[in-house]
Amino acid sequence: MSDEEEHVEDVVELEPGTVVRDVWVVVRKLGKGAYGQVYHVINARNGVQGALKTESKSQADRVLKMERNVLQGFKGVKGAMKLISMGTTETYSYIVMTLCGADLTHLCKAVGPLSDSTILLRPYNKLIQLHEIGYVHRDVKPCNFAISCASPKIIHVFDFGKKKVVVLLE
Repeated sequence: MSDEEEHVEDVVELEPGTVVRDVWVVVRKLGKGAYGQVYHVINARNGVQGALKTESKSQADRVLKMERNVLQGFKGVKGAMKLISMGTTETYSYIVMTLCGADLTHLCKAVGPLSDSTILLRPYNKLIQLHEIGYVHRDVKPCNFAISCASPKIIHVFDFGKKKVVVLLE
């Protein structure tokens, strides 16, 4: 059994309307991976929207910890995804981060060819930002970049599960 197949059994499923920690209301599932699911959520207290990523406690915070560290490193970086909240329940851990729009793969299918700036320059700049805080993204592909909900000119990089910490020498 492959590593990914082994973890699919532990994936957390949340139904629309589920309330996480009396705050985050699940709107819908956005996607799933080998280690968890991602949901569109709304904060019941203030209306803030986010993307909630789950990981079963049996995974020992394997991927979420890495993602949380990267998002914390982005704190204060203009146009970067933000870590909004994090926590645990009895069965899973979660982080809530910036909600993004369509990823570049889906965007290309929906609207056709994208400009060089959208498909090359903006993702490149996000990777530079990631490198500047000491990380290398090891899963660079169009589906790991998405348009910001705040502005179509901003592109976010996400899915840091395969990232690698690097020491940058000056």
